[in-house]
Amino acid sequence: MGVFRGDEDLDVRYKIISGDKDKFFKAEERLVGDFWFLLLRTRTGNIDVLNRERKDRFVLNIKASATKRDGKQSSFAEADTVVNVRVLDVNDLNPLFYPTEYEEIVPEDMSLHTSIIRVSAEDADLDRNGEIYYSFQEPTKQFAIDPTTGVVSLTRHLRYAEAASHQLTVLAQDRGALFKGGGKPSTAKLRIIVKQVNLFTPEITIQHLPNVIENSNADIYAIVKVVDQDDGIHGQIRSLDIVDGDPDGHFRIRPTYDDASMVAEYNIEVLKLLDRETAPQ
Repeated sequence: MGVFRGDEDLDVRYKIISGDKDKFFKAEERLVGDFWFLLLRTRTGNIDVLNRERKDRFVLNIKASATKRDGKQSSFAEADTVVNVRVLDVNDLNPLFYPTEYEEIVPEDMSLHTSIIRVSAEDADLDRNGEIYYSFQEPTKQFAIDPTTGVVSLTRHLRYAEAASHQLTVLAQDRGALFKGGGKPSTAKLRIIVKQVNLFTPEITIQHLPNVIENSNADIYAIVKVVDQDDGIHGQIRSLDIVDGDPDGHFRIRPTYDDASMVAEYNIEVLKLLDRETAPQ
């Protein structure tokens, strides 16, 4: 905005009349040639500062008053204008996680590349200053995180016996240039608890003893060993039963215990005298 000075004794003053209740701006005048131009600047010494995240636009109503230097300082001409001020963004904020701690329980037989959890951070800055990229603070081959969505997925099979839980630190950083205290990465803690599952079926091996003689009451007919590769209770064998082939009940199964009181072997014992003509096999 500029006002033509047709008279050398003419002075022009600018004043903000509305739109700046917090007194962020000051209207000044500057004489360039034959024109009094409006100079709009921010005030110094204001305890508050412009904050785009709080208010990104101001509509200032400014009045220009023309007076003559004749000792009376009487105003004889006025003009109004509207100045729109848009506050530009700087990278003055850091990404913030909410919550800052995450926990998820996953089964150890989870398929590879399955999504486990999504972490989320926010940054009120605009454009690149508010675009967040996620990563792990420490390298890991067990998990991966999508840099733009924050989705954590599995990249290697879990084993409860090797690790019952995994502690991860997730970083969130924006793409803007560092500005004073802004643009620094933020962190969140992620704990993934591995739930043990029954992965393996029991494996049965049978050691046959010499053939049972007819009408013999030899005690042990065979030794059965059962192995389950699962850990903990999923690897413990609860029982072994004869489900077919002995309708007359000639045999029974008796468990034997190892030193750790874990059932590992069973004896198939002759319970009744055998008759080849009745049951040749």
